[in-house]
Amino acid sequence: MDRSYKRSLWVLIPFGIAVVCWFCSLPEMATSKPDHIPVSVGNLDLGEVWAQEAYPWTIPVINHTEYELKIRKVASPCGCSKVEPSSFTIPPKGTVSVLVTLDLRPRSPAESILAVRPFSVQITPLVETGKSSVRPYQFELTARVRNPLVFSASRVHFSTADNLPVQPQFVPKTAAFASAIPLKSLTAIAKPPLVSAAVTLNTEKRGTLTLVPNGELPAGYFECNIYVEATTADGETLPAVTLPVSGDVLADIQVMPPLITFAPARLSESVETTVLLVSRTGGPFSVQSVESGSEHLSIEPVTTGSMADCQYRICQRITQTGAYSQTVTFVVDREGESPDRIQLQVNHVGLSKEILP
Repeated sequence: MDRSYKRSLWVLIPFGIAVVCWFCSLPEMATSKPDHIPVSVGNLDLGEVWAQEAYPWTIPVINHTEYELKIRKVASPCGCSKVEPSSFTIPPKGTVSVLVTLDLRPRSPAESILAVRPFSVQITPLVETGKSSVRPYQFELTARVRNPLVFSASRVHFSTADNLPVQPQFVPKTAAFASAIPLKSLTAIAKPPLVSAAVTLNTEKRGTLTLVPNGELPAGYFECNIYVEATTADGETLPAVTLPVSGDVLADIQVMPPLITFAPARLSESVETTVLLVSRTGGPFSVQSVESGSEHLSIEPVTTGSMADCQYRICQRITQTGAYSQTVTFVVDREGESPDRIQLQVNHVGLSKEILP
């Protein structure tokens, strides 16, 4: 045997040992036969169940060996379940029952229109193999989840275009729903209570949910959940179904137009326009001050006083070439309210004198 062949063997043997060790360290799956692995999990198919927040399910964890097994933890990679007890010891050839509590409500937007959808979660006992080492064995818990109600939309959003200048503050929105079984009654509750919800049962299997955001919501973004609980014709109360609701609330005082973009102008020239501040609800207000970050941008009132609207002249002197953007802030006072800061963006483009005749 020549020296080069011997050197090759000395290189290949450690590599082969490393590959075998790597394969041995991989998690064994539930498809392995019980006599090939020390532990297995039974009762893995829940069948067809209703979607609900906390569905309890008992699974047996079985020790197939002649010696005691310590389960350091029963892990689940997703946040939709909890396991009790999470760590325990199984006697030789013994079984320990574990309670798994599942949240069957989460679903993707595509699943929101399905009456029945698939569900699965990994259950992984970590078997102690030493003082500081464990070996995982993965098992899949599956179910077919029935949705008590199927909504026409996965979320209802109120945009700024839905804002009204009077109460109610928004244009109402509706979401149709359907049920696979006859219904007797429904209730809808918003948490937190930012939206009023009314349920109408049009037929025994179909209905409409009408939503209106509450008045006096502060300006800005809001979101909440609507929990709809149905009672069947047989008197069974079904698990509540969640419908997310969100929206954008306009401030009462608006500046019109909300954005100014001046046409390009030459250096040393001035461009101007007027803007109107108006109360959407028609209430009186006054402008305390106007803030501008440039000495070349002037803002002068055309109309003043405590009224439902007032007008300002915006004048921009061109002192630089290129595109620029500035922000004007109107500090507005309303009786009994904290001052509002209404911002207006002003864009302009400065051109060299040689560009235009």
